[in-house]
Amino acid sequence: MSYLEQLKNEAQVRQAQDRATELERQQQQAQREELFRTQVKPTLERLRHYLRELAEQLNYLKPDTRITYEIKGYGDIDDFQPQNYRVILLDELNAIREGKLTRHLAQESGFTDTRSNFVLRFRCQTPYKIRFQKRKKREMALQKDYLLKHNIRFSCEEETDANFQLTRAIFVIEPVIYVDFEFVANFKASAIDLTVKNFAKFGKKIYTLAPDEINDPFLDELAKYITRQPNNLVLREKNQSAHRQRKILQSGLQTHPKTLASKPQLSEQQTLHSGSQTQPKTQLSKPQLSEKKPTSTVEDSDEFDEWLRIQEQQLATTPTTTKKGLFRLFGK
Repeated sequence: MSYLEQLKNEAQVRQAQDRATELERQQQQAQREELFRTQVKPTLERLRHYLRELAEQLNYLKPDTRITYEIKGYGDIDDFQPQNYRVILLDELNAIREGKLTRHLAQESGFTDTRSNFVLRFRCQTPYKIRFQKRKKREMALQKDYLLKHNIRFSCEEETDANFQLTRAIFVIEPVIYVDFEFVANFKASAIDLTVKNFAKFGKKIYTLAPDEINDPFLDELAKYITRQPNNLVLREKNQSAHRQRKILQSGLQTHPKTLASKPQLSEQQTLHSGSQTQPKTQLSKPQLSEKKPTSTVEDSDEFDEWLRIQEQQLATTPTTTKKGLFRLFGK
């Protein structure tokens, strides 16, 4: 066999391997698309409709739940109260970030369909502002970085001595914390990613939900979890579920529904209770100040509030036979 014929044979073998690889990729893509259409997207819709109804009831009842958050550099604050629950599509929230207060339809990239992704957002607020001081320059800088990192609104007033040396900084914190439960379709894993932000503490955690575990018992426990009632909700962190998701994909559409009770091997169980009610900490008296720094901004939250205000104005000028306010604005 000549060298050229040998190269041709090797090329034919490589081409056959490439065709087999491409065929397998196309089959996996078709399986993912079918799983998305038949399981992931309908489950997202079910979650959204359920949580929208939950938000309506909570906004009407306004339960007196008190939550504790730790502000590093100050301590625990015990009087945060959740309020103003909203369910909004993430495509609409992205439009808010872009400054477009009209309905936004995301462009699809390949098969990636983002139109069912949504977030349950509410805010936790106290009836008073928090004031405290820092005297060391390093502590002042670290405190500012911490508040900015966690999107906490604040102002900082600095005091100097006769030589214009910084001697003290007074921080005034706006008592508003936004909490998000963000549900996003994970097309590759045929699952739903749940990102929880600022719930038990500042920061976020990401969990994976399999469509077949979203049943009535799960939804009931999820509602208790969100409202900080005693619950038995079990959430699986995202990085611990990759093996299970690969097994689902390999089995194609031959997945069988399972109940909430049939998930014994899960890594993290979270049971939440209402926070205790304590008196706020004593505030500092306001000193003579030489300089006032600008208040920090939280663009996402500010734009979200502005969008709600405009929607409420539009709703107030539109004739209607119901009295549900914003309850009908989000989702279809």
